[in-house]
Amino acid sequence: MLIELDSFDQTVTVVSNYLQFYIESLVPIKQLRVYPNTHPWMTNQVKNLLKEKQLLRETNKNLRTINATIRSEIQTAKRRYKDKVMSKATTNPKEMWRDVKLMMGCAESEANYRNAVADDLNGFFCRFERPKQA
Repeated sequence: MLIELDSFDQTVTVVSNYLQFYIESLVPIKQLRVYPNTHPWMTNQVKNLLKEKQLLRETNKNLRTINATIRSEIQTAKRRYKDKVMSKATTNPKEMWRDVKLMMGCAESEANYRNAVADDLNGFFCRFERPKQA
């Protein structure tokens, strides 16, 4: 089905609307919850082991073996995440350094805050240079 349209913009709009309709009707949407304190190396396997540990704690079973399993799985997950981050060194160094800073626990700089303070100071001191209005 081809439609003769007057302009290229109309053609793009029609094609975009068709694509949007089919995407909304055919592609499944799944919502994921991302908590702010979730570590990037946390995998489903580690989460399942932690749930199992919680169940064992509630039933007062021996926790020593599950704790050892959890420790080793967390170390493995961290190692995999570190390898994944370091593999970005050649392809995307900016993203790699962002992830390295995240692993080290460095906070993001507050550049916007600094700009706002600089603008406020500039406005304060520039008021003396403005000509007086009569």
